[in-house]
Amino acid sequence: MKRIRSITGTLMRTRRGAAAMLVVLLYIAAALGVEIYAAVCEAAGRTPIYLSADESRRFMPPSREFWLGTDYRGRSVLARAVAGCPHLDLDDADIRPGSLES
Repeated sequence: MKRIRSITGTLMRTRRGAAAMLVVLLYIAAALGVEIYAAVCEAAGRTPIYLSADESRRFMPPSREFWLGTDYRGRSVLARAVAGCPHLDLDDADIRPGSLES
C-alpha cells in the first residue's frame, strides 16, 4: 500500500502525471461500465447495443449518431471499440479443420 501511495504521489506532482492518471482511471471506468452494462442487459434479456445489428445502417460514415460510423452489420464502431469487442464474429469466417494450414 505504501508503494502505491508513493507512485500516485509522484504522478500527481506534475500535470502530465495527473493527466496520465486520469486517462488510466477513465479506461478502468469504461471497462467496468461495459461489464456492468453487459450484466444488466443479460439479466434483462436484452441485446447490448454493441451487439445489436441493423442491416439498414451498414457502412455508415461518421455522424452525430455514430461517431466512428458503423460496420458491415450496422453496429456502432465506437460502441464496439469501447466494449472491446468481447464477442468474435465467426459467422463469416472460414474456420474449419485444415483451413489455416499453409
